[in-house]
Amino acid sequence: MKTQYDRHITRCLPPPQKSPAQKDHFEMVRAAIAHEDNLVNHRLTWLVAVHAFLLTFFAGAQGAVLAQQDQHLRLLTEILLCIIFAGATWLSLIVGRAVLCANLHIDHLKHWWMDKYPSEKLDERPFDVMALADDTPPQIPPTSYPPICGSFIKHRAFHLSWIPYLLAMFDLLLVIASIFMLCHPPTK
Repeated sequence: MKTQYDRHITRCLPPPQKSPAQKDHFEMVRAAIAHEDNLVNHRLTWLVAVHAFLLTFFAGAQGAVLAQQDQHLRLLTEILLCIIFAGATWLSLIVGRAVLCANLHIDHLKHWWMDKYPSEKLDERPFDVMALADDTPPQIPPTSYPPICGSFIKHRAFHLSWIPYLLAMFDLLLVIASIFMLCHPPTK
């Protein structure tokens, strides 16, 4: 059963009269962009999952440190926390670099498409999504193919490249908290 959304998307499909080479290039570039998007999605999903686990571990370990009477065990636990979260910072920076490279590759593919086919006007305005609420078709840019990177508002806040660096800063704060606990052990 086709929904109203499907009827509008069908109107966005490329017309069959374009050259086979352009169609092949479109499919190749679109597949490469989809591949990079999937890599970014998987990397960020795993990074956030690892950080959720590490934050839970940090809270539990700090609770155990505060309840521990043995000073040597406290010291060992805090040093272990510093090492673990220094490693998490390193991991976040590596993932951040990989996400940045993936976004640069997507930009390169988009610009290659525009250089190869200048008649395909790059329009980064979103489709008129509100038109999907009634039965009028969305305002589609006048190109032979849909926008190569989809249709969205391109703004730096929506890029997700900043998430690994934000998590790296968070990890550094936890390392500083552990060092502070090392330098100023709680007294009872």
